[in-house]
Amino acid sequence: MKSYRVLAAMLSVAGLSCKSSQDQDVVATRSALGTVDVKTGKEQVDSPKYAADERRFPEGAGSPLRPGPTIQFQPSDLTSSIEKSPLRVGIDNLGAPVGAGLLDAVASAVRLYEWPEMRSVPFSYSESDVTGGDHAADGYRKSTLAYVEVTPSTTLADRWYAMVLSALPSGVSLPRLASHETLPDGTIGARFSPGSHPTLTSVRVCEKGSGQTVVIADFSERVTHPQPAHMMDIHLSPSAGSAAACALDLASFGPDPSRFVRSVCQGVALNTTPAELALDGAIVSANGRGLESPAKGAGPISIVLSSANMAGWGDGCTIIRP
Repeated sequence: MKSYRVLAAMLSVAGLSCKSSQDQDVVATRSALGTVDVKTGKEQVDSPKYAADERRFPEGAGSPLRPGPTIQFQPSDLTSSIEKSPLRVGIDNLGAPVGAGLLDAVASAVRLYEWPEMRSVPFSYSESDVTGGDHAADGYRKSTLAYVEVTPSTTLADRWYAMVLSALPSGVSLPRLASHETLPDGTIGARFSPGSHPTLTSVRVCEKGSGQTVVIADFSERVTHPQPAHMMDIHLSPSAGSAAACALDLASFGPDPSRFVRSVCQGVALNTTPAELALDGAIVSANGRGLESPAKGAGPISIVLSSANMAGWGDGCTIIRP
């Protein structure tokens, strides 16, 4: 009986030790994951996915290399009907501050023009850096971008403008999937319009295998058509030697105005076979404004799809921007 009591005591101590270790693990896990207010459901501290920069990129051999900051234009290139949305050049540094020096360098390079005339538009600006952590005191996520915000000196007219960087500051790069365009004078920027000026922003061509190709036309704002089946036509060039059987995917467009229209083509590889995409002139914005080109004005839009003027856009996809 005595030996049994000794054994029971040893097991009890081991159990307490194990529980203590488990409790420490739980505390450590809670510390890493953060806590949640059971009444509000708000997260109170950073989560591992959006943790501090030093957690994601710790120092030491074998640690992942931290990528440098990248530029993001807000709004993105060829966006219309932005109304009073802020005009910003953002700096994505994965949630970490970028410092006053880099913000000043970006601010000194910002220009605002009427497009396509490239007449200067006066403006003021403000700078905002990331202020540590990804969550505010109430638990909600804060902006993970530092940015230079542009404020025009007078109300912008109902026309196209371009917000550009005269030069790319040292220490930043451009993202692969971009919100910008290289303009004819070599500057990097984004064209936008406060009012409704629907236009084609890009065409994406994705090979899906088994002879199927998906073509997606993206617009600067939501558009509609009285007969959606006639919104877009795709014609192969005479040298292709065959016809493309393409049909609009009306289910993806839906009954409401949409920012894109999708067509599925069979039996042709449009990433390598020259073709022409034509958008019908009856396409209008949600408030009835007709299709137009920022440089050429109102009217139907057509664009040649060719490997010579298309760039890579992920696996099996290419893209062309007007």
